[in-house]
Amino acid sequence: MVYKTAQAIPLAFLGVPYEAVLWIYVFGTFWGHFNHANLPWHIGPARYLFNSPRMHRWHHDASTEGGPAKNFGIVLSLWDWLFGTAFWPQNREPERLGYPGDKEMPQHFGGQMAWPLNRLLR
Repeated sequence: MVYKTAQAIPLAFLGVPYEAVLWIYVFGTFWGHFNHANLPWHIGPARYLFNSPRMHRWHHDASTEGGPAKNFGIVLSLWDWLFGTAFWPQNREPERLGYPGDKEMPQHFGGQMAWPLNRLLR
């Protein structure tokens, strides 16, 4: 909610009609969920404009292959291609999804909710 509100406020100040802001919100939310669906779908040449589940998997790659900072676009991959953060080997998938230190993450819900506090207190 915070992220989408931060997107909508500047559009509202610029006078963009609320209907358009609503559709931007709906499309952005849909596309973000689509990218996290972990589907092997390919979107062809549109990959240079829009992010896809196959490209977004590499954002969640547990290795540092391609650098630790890659594929930030939620909807638009265009920014990653322009700023050099795009990484997408076309012929394979990441070996493991995750993040540095994910082995420390508790497996039960309560532990996961307390985990950031435990790390802070150490």
